[in-house]
Amino acid sequence: MKTGIAWLIAASLAGMSVAGATAQAQAPVPEETAQFFSGNWEGEMAPPRWPAYLHISLDLSADPVGSIYTLGQTIELGDPRYDGETLTVSLIGPWSITPRIHLRQTDDGLVGDWQEEDSHYPMWLGRVPDLPTPDDRTAAWLQDIDTLDTRFLRFDRSFDAEARAEFRRRLATLRDHVADMSDGEIVIALSRAVALADNAHTRLYMLRNRTVFRRLPIRFWWFGDSLRVVSANEDHRHLLGCQVDMIASTSALQAREIAATAVSGNASWANYKSTYLLSSPETLHGLGLAAPDAPVELGVSECGAGPIVAVSALPLERSDDPVEAWWELSPFLAAQHGRVQALADRTDSLPLYLSQPDNLHWYQRLEDQGIFYVQLNRAEAMGDQDFGDFSEALLAAFRAQPNLALVIDLRFNTGGNASLLEDLMETLQAESTDMRRYIITGRATFSAGILVAAEWREAGRVTLVGEPVGDVLDYWAEGGNIILPNSRVNAHFANGAHRYSGAPCPDKNYCLQVDIDTLDPDIPQSASWDDYLNGRDPALESIIADLAGTSPAD
Repeated sequence: MKTGIAWLIAASLAGMSVAGATAQAQAPVPEETAQFFSGNWEGEMAPPRWPAYLHISLDLSADPVGSIYTLGQTIELGDPRYDGETLTVSLIGPWSITPRIHLRQTDDGLVGDWQEEDSHYPMWLGRVPDLPTPDDRTAAWLQDIDTLDTRFLRFDRSFDAEARAEFRRRLATLRDHVADMSDGEIVIALSRAVALADNAHTRLYMLRNRTVFRRLPIRFWWFGDSLRVVSANEDHRHLLGCQVDMIASTSALQAREIAATAVSGNASWANYKSTYLLSSPETLHGLGLAAPDAPVELGVSECGAGPIVAVSALPLERSDDPVEAWWELSPFLAAQHGRVQALADRTDSLPLYLSQPDNLHWYQRLEDQGIFYVQLNRAEAMGDQDFGDFSEALLAAFRAQPNLALVIDLRFNTGGNASLLEDLMETLQAESTDMRRYIITGRATFSAGILVAAEWREAGRVTLVGEPVGDVLDYWAEGGNIILPNSRVNAHFANGAHRYSGAPCPDKNYCLQVDIDTLDPDIPQSASWDDYLNGRDPALESIIADLAGTSPAD
């Protein structure tokens, strides 16, 4: 049975049933000690694989006495005990083994460990500064910049020494100019500074994992070098399908290049992220592409509108929920967010890869081709689903009859918990050695999605089809988020090394290694606008043709 901090928290997130443990009666803690420990703390602990960021809030006069945030989940704390030196609190939750945290005072903060039975994971914590209420907007931004300079850099490992020095130099320059800059200009300047890490996981959350700026009532997708409107609110239905040629006075292609300056990672990921940055008036102004507080003028063609249309932003709806640009390719998902979509009247002829977009993972046997097709859109459980049950059902279907080929579609897999997929992927690798094997990748294949593709490449005898994945082979991931205190922009740092090229791991750091030469597609394919409109999937068509020994056009 798997144990340890990562599994325990993943089990809770996946809705797995484990024996419960609840908070016990609180033991008294001296008042002076309680006052010292109370407040917000952040630091790292050292479980077996990655350094894990954690944030602990304590109020020993309350019930529960606080909470801990780590590995993507917030868990309440209870049962405080103090032996004169060490404060011990228990995690309240559905644990088969109740984890406990032991904390001791030091001159610099707290040290201690996370305990599960006989396993102990050391940790250190520093107090999160209690900042005064800023007097004005400039003071608020200065506090946010200082937070990046201190707390963010304290945990990040993706900056090398030269980039770290340049990052701080840019922050120093920015401090002198924030009073004269718009919020969009400041955030883009910060995003460009963060991008100096040259690491796609090191980034600011503005519009994708969090929403802090307004959006236009239309959404874009790149089909090759053609930027198209794929969804819109009802008032802008007439813009569906339009090709966007100009954004204000800048060509769409040049605008994509400018947007890439605020994004780390490879060209494929910058291509994906650009659709966010080009759809917000604040980020457009920050990039120097549009005037502030004015409708955005777009030059459009190949539709009934234009040649110039002015599009005003919708009111800001702040959200902590992730938003994936690829969702806008689906008439079902766009409708869930109140938008009409370019394929709304063609739902009976959608290609397979868009047929079940609201399922994070699903499978189907294509009888005519003898293909067992699996789509994995995230490495995470769906709702109350037990991923183990899903895996067993998939494997039973896979084994039920012979297959000519196995196809795993990762083109929309932006990441998650890669360990969730580990057992299933290993079993499929072992049981598919006598058949043709294909992996479909795309610009949105990222993080855990890239790891899955890399492990299949390392296993051998697999053909990659589609677009390049959204990152390079060697990168930093894992990490956590520092929320800037006033703008509430999230700054994501990275602290876990991934080395897939065979390059050595950094010294004195946790690391995940895979040894491959490339993840470039063996059969490059990308859907054109005509392909998309007509329900075609060049990637799957290429696989079927490859199996038949023909070309897709034959």
